[in-house]
Amino acid sequence: MAPRRFVYSFELGWNVEDLPAWARYKKVFGLCNALEDLADAHGYGPFPGPGECWNIGPGQRRSLYPILARWFGIPIPFVEMQNSTLANLQERSMVDRRPVPDLMVLTPAVASDLHLRSIHELARDKGQLLLDAAHAELVKMTPGERREWLKSRWARLLGDIEPNPHPEAVGQWSKQLPDGQVEALTLTVEPGITVPLLLLRPKFHSGERLPVVVAVAQEGKDLFLTQRSHEIEAMLQAGTAVALPDVRATGETSPNPTTDPDGDEIREHLAGSEIMLGGTLLGKRLKDLRTVLAYLEGRQDLDAQRQGLWGDSFAPANPPHLLIDEQVQWQVGPEIEQQAEPLGGLLATLGALYEDRVHAVAVRGGLVSYLSVLDDNFTYVSPDVIIPGVLAAGDLPDVSAILAPRPLLLQGMVVGRDRLVPDDDLRSVLAPIYQAYQSAGAQNLSIRPGKNAAQFADWFLGHL
Repeated sequence: MAPRRFVYSFELGWNVEDLPAWARYKKVFGLCNALEDLADAHGYGPFPGPGECWNIGPGQRRSLYPILARWFGIPIPFVEMQNSTLANLQERSMVDRRPVPDLMVLTPAVASDLHLRSIHELARDKGQLLLDAAHAELVKMTPGERREWLKSRWARLLGDIEPNPHPEAVGQWSKQLPDGQVEALTLTVEPGITVPLLLLRPKFHSGERLPVVVAVAQEGKDLFLTQRSHEIEAMLQAGTAVALPDVRATGETSPNPTTDPDGDEIREHLAGSEIMLGGTLLGKRLKDLRTVLAYLEGRQDLDAQRQGLWGDSFAPANPPHLLIDEQVQWQVGPEIEQQAEPLGGLLATLGALYEDRVHAVAVRGGLVSYLSVLDDNFTYVSPDVIIPGVLAAGDLPDVSAILAPRPLLLQGMVVGRDRLVPDDDLRSVLAPIYQAYQSAGAQNLSIRPGKNAAQFADWFLGHL
């Protein structure tokens, strides 16, 4: 089949014959005797060299018009067009730009009369239908059947989440602390993927196996050590070990640099690549966390039956009065739009779903539901925690409800715009959790508003 007509666009200032891609295009079109269907156009882009031409602007149009006239007989609109492409590119001031209002297909007045709905409203309706269908299935099941159904459906969406049951652990160093000792290790999850891990243990204990709390967050172990040091210290003093892993693309393993030349977060590109390969970055991180739990279970100094998961977020919530209609970290006034970092809470919840050895779960600053991401056309949740199609398999409150009667603490939960869930809405939004714990006759559920210090240490010590 002969190739279609093709225009190779590159930045002004480069000779097309010097570009390797042009030679390849010419070879392919030449083999098909279709060199007349290949042309080159010049434009402008943000990168030096033959980078991308982002806009079909005046300069690029002037080099495109002769091609369109030759191929399709479309008249050249500029009467002053010259034969030289370079001369045409230099005549940029002759273009009569139309103001944006003149180019609008739907003016505000017309759109108001048509009563059009925004994309996020349509998407939310679709998401609600999928979630309602999932709930219609779940309500027919016993708690055990619901758990197996959720595990199966979420695993299908998350991708490869199976842990390495016997990871290679390499000790890097160890140090003595005033209240304990710390051991630095690396765990091999799969070829090329290692997870740095700090294991803090009490200085004095009776020799019995210790309970252990595994703490995870997008920001990694460094912020746990600096901003949660009092809670960690309290656990060590009470005889509980603390493990701080950096699952892939978090903390120590975060991409460096964190953004590309366009200002986009590289972890978003990593998440997109995982989705294109049939998985999710969240699923890979869950695989890392489960591998850490498997390693801790095999240690003779730790009690595998008394493991706790602590999912945290160090990102501040957006205040209720803040007008959120800009990109993250964009300052248009005295305050800045903040992005939620709910990864820690997601991993803690999903880790407990798949690992029976997890005895207690505490989440701070977690995402209250995936449905809330569709509540507005602006969302402040990073794409690296999004699971395509997740609402067909239930939502986060459904997963948390399955944990009953295990001890569960939820504090400072946020919606998709990184705003705290209002106190009056907590019971309705988290209704599946309240119902599950009430049905199980469990008194181990604690849901707290606000993101202030929740005294997680006391809570864990009372439940492990």
